[in-house]
Amino acid sequence: MHKKGSHVGMVLSFVIFITFLTFIYTAMSPAIKIEPSKISLLEYLKKEIINQASDTLVSVSVTTTEIPDKECWIITHSDFLDSGKFNYENMGVVVRNKDNKMVSSGIGFIGTDYTLVNWADGENFLKLYYSNENFTSPTITSCDNANSEFELGLVISKKEIFESKLLRMIEKHNESYIGLKKDLNIPFDSDFSFGIVLANGTEIITSSQNVSVNIFSGEYPIQYVDSEANIKFGTLRISVW
Repeated sequence: MHKKGSHVGMVLSFVIFITFLTFIYTAMSPAIKIEPSKISLLEYLKKEIINQASDTLVSVSVTTTEIPDKECWIITHSDFLDSGKFNYENMGVVVRNKDNKMVSSGIGFIGTDYTLVNWADGENFLKLYYSNENFTSPTITSCDNANSEFELGLVISKKEIFESKLLRMIEKHNESYIGLKKDLNIPFDSDFSFGIVLANGTEIITSSQNVSVNIFSGEYPIQYVDSEANIKFGTLRISVW
């Protein structure tokens, strides 16, 4: 009788143990299911934010052997910029000389197919950067005597992340969160926040929210174009819940 009682006790203990494991699994299964979906959402958001914050940056080098007494260069950007991708009237341009210093420039007075660049004595090399995003650069105000003789050098067109686009997305998150969720196709039962750390260490993030559930976060190194057409390195931070 004693051996039979021990056997029954072992079976009962095993049943209790299995019941306990079943309870633990049932209690944790929602979290187990949610975690992969949130991690997938993080990856999706990273790709979508980067995609919507990206645009074309074109860099062009030009030279001239003519050093006359001229006030400016006149460069026909319609020779190398696709009018289907660039709005000539509103695009941004930054011009730098051989010392990488910015030179005054602007979209021409005689038509939007031209870029006017301030002439400096002895200047025979320029590098120009074009984008549909606005840049911060000195502008030329007048030009009566232009040099139109130049030789087109290397033209490079690349898709880049723009600081200005990221900042507008952060602003939209703060002012029209539901609209941004629709733009990014975020599920109605999920929420997110994000921000960027600029090359100088400045952090710009969306407005804080009181969150009482688990938050999943990720940090991603990015290369971006700043307001002066410089290539910088920063960090994209995203949280989902």
